[in-house]
Parts: sequence; structure tokens; C-alpha cells
Amino acid sequence: YKFIPGDDKYCNYNGAPFEEINLPSIENGIKQQELEEYIAKFKYNIDIYFGDKNVDKRYSIENEIRQHLVRENNNTNSAYQTDYFILDTEYQTPKGKKFDIIAIEWEATRESRSLKKYHPKLVVFELKYGDKALTGNSGIKSHLDDFDEFCKDKNSVNEFREDMLNLLKQKRALGLIPYLKDKNTHQVELKKLDHKVEFVFLMANYNIRSTKFKEIVQELKDFQMITANHLGYGLFKDKRLNQEEVLKILSSQ
Repeated sequence: YKFIPGDDKYCNYNGAPFEEINLPSIENGIKQQELEEYIAKFKYNIDIYFGDKNVDKRYSIENEIRQHLVRENNNTNSAYQTDYFILDTEYQTPKGKKFDIIAIEWEATRESRSLKKYHPKLVVFELKYGDKALTGNSGIKSHLDDFDEFCKDKNSVNEFREDMLNLLKQKRALGLIPYLKDKNTHQVELKKLDHKVEFVFLMANYNIRSTKFKEIVQELKDFQMITANHLGYGLFKDKRLNQEEVLKILSSQ
């Protein structure tokens, strides 16, 4: 097998492309050292890329926030108390649609975690940083339109749900979500996800007094966002706001 490097904009940055890493066949065993060296180089190039003065710092900050979200909801001591586990980031569907963060909503209650009459649900989170991210080709309405189009293809949605369920099982087996692997907690096997997939915005450092944001939300047929828990990045279901609740807050400013 040939291990193909990641996105060329990182690999070829500053005219210093990575060499392709030829991995041995699975039958002969993959050398862990080769893979670790590649990952280290790739991470370094990403840091250099986002640290460059010509790159919009908003994207760099969004990446940092995204990593905080993954770490806090999957790997910290507080992760067992949050209602979401992060499964993937910057996911691309077979038809080219991009989802920022894929999470499973698995409420932190005894009944829900033991799967008694409860099916966890997939949630697609879109992180938007600051007012500049509200409009344009990657603005709020554009993301909602892309998600609506994706949901119209029931086969794609079903495949997506199965892919994410398998990914969750793999992460549990590898111990990448520590709480779900801990033998002292819930070891119940998750066999089915709720049929519904939801779309929620993570609005970071937007101006709550922004008339632009209020106008955009008013024009949408459906809008959900989640607010922060004090100063942390833990995601809790009771912090989710629907369109009516968001507009009520904005109107009070």
C-alpha cells in the first residue's frame, strides 16, 4: 500500500513537499515508526502554514477551537459529563459536501448511557468564528443549504449513519474515547443510531449585537446553535437554542 500525503496546500507549502511514504503490506505489518514520522512532519507543515502572515488567522483560530472541542468532549475528566462525543472533523461526503464536526449526541444520563429505550443521534456541527464567517460561499445559509441537499438523498444519509457507527465502534475498541472504554462505566454495545441527523452551529466570538446576524437568522427556515458552558468547550444538550430562542436573545440586546 502507498500512504498518500494529505492536502497539497500543506504538503507543498514553501516548496518543501513531503515524500510519499511507502508502507509495507498489511500481511507483513505496517511500520509504526514510518507512520509516526509522517504525522509529525505533516503536523509541523500545518503549523507553519497557519502561522504564515498571508493566511487568514480566523482559520487558524477555528482549528484551535476545533481541537479544544475534541479534547474536552472526548479525552478530559469532564468528557463523561458532556452530552456529545466527537467522531470526526472536516469530513467530506462522497459527493463532495464538507461537514466541520461530526458528533454523536449521547446524553449523560444513566438511562441514556445504558441505552434503555434510547438511541444516540448524529449531529453535524459547523463552527463559525466571528462576523466575517456569517455570509458568503461558506456562510450560515450556504451550510444549511448543503446539509438540506445532503439529507434529500436517503441512501447517502443511511451510509453516513453506518459509517459513523462503525467509526464509533473502532474508536471505542482503540480506546480513543476513554470514557466509553472504561470497564467501570458503560460497556453496552451500541447497535443502532436514531434515524434523524441534526445540524447545529457553533458560533464562536460572534457579536451578539450584530444586526447582520439577526437578519440572517430571521431569514432561515431552520436554525440551531449551541452556547458555551461558562468558559469551557464542553457540549451540553440543554445549551442548544432553536431559532426562536436565538432571536429572543438577539432582540433583547
